[in-house]
Amino acid sequence: MIDIFRGDAFGIVPLTMFINNLKFVPGYVSGQGIFTESGVTTTAIAIEEKNHVLSLVSPTARGGPGQTLNKPRRGMRMLGVPHFEINDAIMAEEVQGVRAFGQETGTETVMMKVGERLQTHGQSLEYTQEYSRVGAIKGVITYGDGTQLDLYKEYGINTPAPIDFNLDSTTSTGALRQKCAALFRTVGANLDGIPFTGIEALVGDQFFDALIMHLGRNDGRARIAVWEHNSHLGDARATDMRQRSELNVGQLTREKYGHDAVLIGFTTHHGTVTAASDWGAPAERKRVRPALAGSYEALFHAAERVRFLLTWRDNDTLAVGLREPRLERAIGVIYRPETERQSHYFRARLPDQFDAVLHYDETRAVKPLEVTTEWEAGEVPETFPFAV
Repeated sequence: MIDIFRGDAFGIVPLTMFINNLKFVPGYVSGQGIFTESGVTTTAIAIEEKNHVLSLVSPTARGGPGQTLNKPRRGMRMLGVPHFEINDAIMAEEVQGVRAFGQETGTETVMMKVGERLQTHGQSLEYTQEYSRVGAIKGVITYGDGTQLDLYKEYGINTPAPIDFNLDSTTSTGALRQKCAALFRTVGANLDGIPFTGIEALVGDQFFDALIMHLGRNDGRARIAVWEHNSHLGDARATDMRQRSELNVGQLTREKYGHDAVLIGFTTHHGTVTAASDWGAPAERKRVRPALAGSYEALFHAAERVRFLLTWRDNDTLAVGLREPRLERAIGVIYRPETERQSHYFRARLPDQFDAVLHYDETRAVKPLEVTTEWEAGEVPETFPFAV
């Protein structure tokens, strides 16, 4: 602490450390790649749509008139672009003769103060964007002044009624599973044939706690298996996610249940995978590149085993040997081998991330229910059009 009451504060007590308390800005939704942002210079945008109509064709007599079908209709929607502006001013007394933050020598400058304000205001705008993304998922975007953009009204869609999962029930009748199955079918029907692999639910603390209590209410020892990507189920505190203040299912589960929860990861060195090249793109059968040197996958490949289970709960020596941070690969819905190091690798401490790991040295792509021509063709070899 600097003693400002006795002479030269900097000479009496050296300033060795400073702390800048910046607020945490949520960024989970933006990190999922659901939304694509593009800037506009106008005060309104036009959205054009063309509704294709599917109809059952009734049988008619041969030689008679056929059935007249409804033609596709085009429509245009105009949406106003909200304007977000932050006004601020830097006064002379804020920089004149004021010690620079976190420094023993030097004084504040106008540009330092401008940069500080820009950082703070930028966080407010980022938070506003993230809040709007959450609102878009819910169908109603609420702004800071209380005004709303109701996407249901804009598109003429009836607001769906809330779903009561009946988590207060004390009986085991399978009602919760039926509710989830009905929701899954509803999503499939509204996607109108677009394939999807699952549903991710963003819930609050109250719903999550009620769900956990419901699962453990029947016999006091309910068990549930959650199948997700490694980056979702491994404890985020043992990865680069911690530096970005991000949470995942693995960390929340570990904090809630400790070692009553078993976190298991999967790794592979090479093979094939079903993934897309971008969000909304068709599924492809891609070749998984050999793991990078210095990664856990490369280390396991050196064991020259086709597959194995590795666990260290009762093996402290193994845990210590693997705790040194290494690269770890994460392949999800998207796989971009051309930027694999930047797109799919992160640093982790495996024994702190998982309780066990299943390693398959070579993996094979899951065959989708609806096979596309892209998937059948597979990835073009790197040597194309030449053969080696």
